[in-house]
Amino acid sequence: MSKRIAIVSHKGGTGRTTLALSLALDVAERGAPTVLVDLDPQGGLSAYLGRDDRRWLGLADHLDGLVSLEKTIRRSNVAALSLLPRGRLEPGSEPVLASTLGTPGTLDELLAWLDHRFENVLLDLPSGLGPITRRALALSDVTIVTVSCEPMALRTLPRAFALIDHVRSSENRSLSLLSVVPTMLAAEPASELRDELTRLQQRLGDVCAPPVPASARFVEASRLGQPIQRLRDARPAELRTVTSLTHRLLRLPANRKLTRAAVQHASMSSTRRAGLRSSAGAEVDPFTFLPSGEAPTGFGSAEWSQYLDSCLRASGCETAFVVDDQGLAIAFRGRLRSEEAVERVGIRLMVALEQAERMDVRGSVRCVLVQFDDVWITGIRVRPDSTHSFTLGRVGPLPLPVDLQQRLTASLNEHLSRSLTTPLGAEIPPATVGGETH
Repeated sequence: MSKRIAIVSHKGGTGRTTLALSLALDVAERGAPTVLVDLDPQGGLSAYLGRDDRRWLGLADHLDGLVSLEKTIRRSNVAALSLLPRGRLEPGSEPVLASTLGTPGTLDELLAWLDHRFENVLLDLPSGLGPITRRALALSDVTIVTVSCEPMALRTLPRAFALIDHVRSSENRSLSLLSVVPTMLAAEPASELRDELTRLQQRLGDVCAPPVPASARFVEASRLGQPIQRLRDARPAELRTVTSLTHRLLRLPANRKLTRAAVQHASMSSTRRAGLRSSAGAEVDPFTFLPSGEAPTGFGSAEWSQYLDSCLRASGCETAFVVDDQGLAIAFRGRLRSEEAVERVGIRLMVALEQAERMDVRGSVRCVLVQFDDVWITGIRVRPDSTHSFTLGRVGPLPLPVDLQQRLTASLNEHLSRSLTTPLGAEIPPATVGGETH
């Protein structure tokens, strides 16, 4: 089971979406597969990221029966982070979507599907305490409440507490309040506001996060459609709350973790992301969600299955599989009998590869060995061109020897190069693994 986190604001203008995106990124960069779900019928998260109502397929398209949920998940350029957008809506259709999402059963099925694919499911909810928020609270493990630092918002905050208490007592006894996050604190707050904050902190203790200061950088992050930590001149006070919430989330009960990684270096050249410069002069590390798409022309399950069968025989492993640059399964053979299982392992390998590259000064890591309980998982990443990357996964009782890693890397490169240049439907020339031709 994953951890479900509902991010709530009883009034608008609290920076809830900025916090949700920044928190999701921070958790994902620590290696936990994470999805951020836009449950705001107004499409607040998609709008924040600069996407209009017609650009991204999403939840609304799935509920209309136009697309499967698998096709709505968008991977980001951080391997462990994905987004489920609101989707495309005709003008004036927001109330219909709100009614559907607030109906018992709709979110239940969605979250059950996400639970099998991600360790953390963050729900960016609409402002207010309506049916969607109530239903999300009924299905979540913890909630985070954002509130702007102005007297009226703080005085009406007990309404949010009352709803949480009601849901806990009547629908979800395991729901807990992880944190209340005061936002937009002025540099010199009025005495009335200071008194309100003091009373809130006395009532909640550690549950009340340090107030997030009002800052032009939050406005700039929103304008650029970026998490706050992607602004290179973001100050510690602006990041402190996100880091604190991440640590709290990581201490919650979670799924099994990968226990040890042994990094193998090879000759892949380092690629550094170029910094973007905003109009205000703040440098930004670009953060994007990748376009969805099919596997490149020429790929077919029969050819991949033949190749993976050769890998199984050559390496003596239990399972072999290939995932694309979005972590989606292309083919697999062996004991992992579902795409879901393959994609869970594949995303972990992609995360391990990213972490290893960040630790390596040359940025040249293309193979990782990970011990997971009593099995070893090998991940070999190949980039046949500037657009695509593929990860070959191998699961077995023993680590893969270096010489066989090299042979598998060479054979994968050969298979990809031939597949990418073979017209659709044509026979792919044979490739070899460990001296075997298939």
